[in-house]
Amino acid sequence: MQITYNNQTIDFTAPSNDHFVISLSGGADSAALFYLACKHYPGKLFIPFTGRDENAPLDAEAAKEITSFMQTTFPNRSIKKCAVFNFNDIDYKYTKHKSVKRILRQKYPTMNMRQVSKIVQLHNMSTMLRKHYPKSKELDAISANPSVEDMETNSFGRFGEIRRLHSNEKSTVGENRWQPFINVNKRFIADVYKQNKLLDTLFPITRSCTGGPEETNNFTKECHQCFWCFERKWAFNLDWNNND
Repeated sequence: MQITYNNQTIDFTAPSNDHFVISLSGGADSAALFYLACKHYPGKLFIPFTGRDENAPLDAEAAKEITSFMQTTFPNRSIKKCAVFNFNDIDYKYTKHKSVKRILRQKYPTMNMRQVSKIVQLHNMSTMLRKHYPKSKELDAISANPSVEDMETNSFGRFGEIRRLHSNEKSTVGENRWQPFINVNKRFIADVYKQNKLLDTLFPITRSCTGGPEETNNFTKECHQCFWCFERKWAFNLDWNNND
């Protein structure tokens, strides 16, 4: 199955697995992927999960709201209650094992320990769920960075993640994970919201900011300083002067 948004076409042919374990960050990308999977694959069992970060707890609340939205929008789909796991991304004990260090050097050499700790802990959560649902594959909404030119023009190039650079060569289906957005940027995701009339319903539920409590007034507003705020503004053409 081919789907096209914002003049970017991807193969959206789902793996044959009966169950999807869905990693929800609370952000726009994972919510869009959840929506498209429910829309196009009615016969799957959807098992959403999220991590409640002790240092940014409201993202998990957004993930729970997103799950409720899908259950209401697709009442005939089999969608489990969102599983919530607590984690602390400044707990670095998960990154000390030799095998973890080797993998991280190969795949994520530029990431700081806080980012690495989060990835390892979320991976542990998904592994546990996949073992509980042996016919499952994880559905992961990682997307590509905007182009270097777009990031420089919009003053946020220095924040780009190397692991999300465009390549158009990354496989979308791995042994345990399906990542259909991996070669397209967030303007593809923004067009999913526009074309499916989700800008006034699903989009306001989502949260992408990674600012701390001081920058976000205890997580009640966006910081407009982090990479994710800049990317969201760029993709959805937001006007920060109007507090969007």
